[in-house]
Amino acid sequence: MIDTAAEVMAWQSPGVVTLGLGDINRIRVSVSTATYPSLFSMLTDSVAGVTRGLPATWRERIGRTVTHAGHRAIAPLGAAQTAGWVPDCLLPADLLAGLDTDSALDTLRTADPADVQANLLQEFGDHATSVWRPAIDRPKQWMADASVAMDAVAALSRPLFTQARPLFDREIERVGVATVRQMTTALLSTLNSRVTLRNGALTFSHPIGGNYELAGRELILVPMVTGDRMLMTDFSQADHVWLGYPLPGLGTLWNTPAQLPSPLEAALEALLGATRAAALAYLDTPTTMTELATATGVHAARMTHHCDRLHSAGLVERHRHGRTMRVSRSELGSQLLEIYRH
Repeated sequence: MIDTAAEVMAWQSPGVVTLGLGDINRIRVSVSTATYPSLFSMLTDSVAGVTRGLPATWRERIGRTVTHAGHRAIAPLGAAQTAGWVPDCLLPADLLAGLDTDSALDTLRTADPADVQANLLQEFGDHATSVWRPAIDRPKQWMADASVAMDAVAALSRPLFTQARPLFDREIERVGVATVRQMTTALLSTLNSRVTLRNGALTFSHPIGGNYELAGRELILVPMVTGDRMLMTDFSQADHVWLGYPLPGLGTLWNTPAQLPSPLEAALEALLGATRAAALAYLDTPTTMTELATATGVHAARMTHHCDRLHSAGLVERHRHGRTMRVSRSELGSQLLEIYRH
């Protein structure tokens, strides 16, 4: 019988990744909504053949959108010898620290070719004579082609991420509640069907196995708009480990026609955030909290919180009609909309 995380890690066979957590009640857990990991996983699923459950319609759309050069640049990531292994040069070290997608792509474009070449030789030196040889021989061109491919996926999926914002809000809330209530075990046990939490260690299958320790570092959870079997991890940072997993509730989002936000919606979202912007724009007439929550796709309790913030800012007013409370835009809220309409 295996009793400790260390014994679990010693027992695992190749093809299994283990992460020893130590005292699970003392680990620091946070959540990041960085989009780059999602875009990267969608690209590799569609172009490199690292299939992890991305819907076929999206795989085909991405495959058609990415250029031939992009296909050649990304294809080695699906090579049998190293499938699923991503070189550090394609994953900016600070991509979780508020780095937006455009900035992450700039990091790819401006990478020093010598550093890229050294990274590829270190990662894939044993396979340098095969699929990785073109990238090693021409690192500058390879990184340029890879960044163009990422650009294409980012542009294509932007409406999808707009629609997914309520799901991200809900997941942030779920992680926060679990952390505050010391329910970390339950949280980590429900990330993905591929992940198992046993005897203080997270384990999951991977073509390239490895044994790692959290060792007091922060564990950053990264919910991703991706296939339902996709996992991404990075154990190389000194102060944190991040684990990317499918965003809960994606469900029918993949099949919902994506709509770009109007200029008004985009401007309000930049100022107020997506949920509050949507609520303020909807309140043309006095509305109950239940109606507003339904219209914006946000849980009623969460919508009450957002309306409290809008009320504190003077943008909405509350009116009681018998036993029913209704919310309406205030004069200041209407003025704000008028400013953005012009």
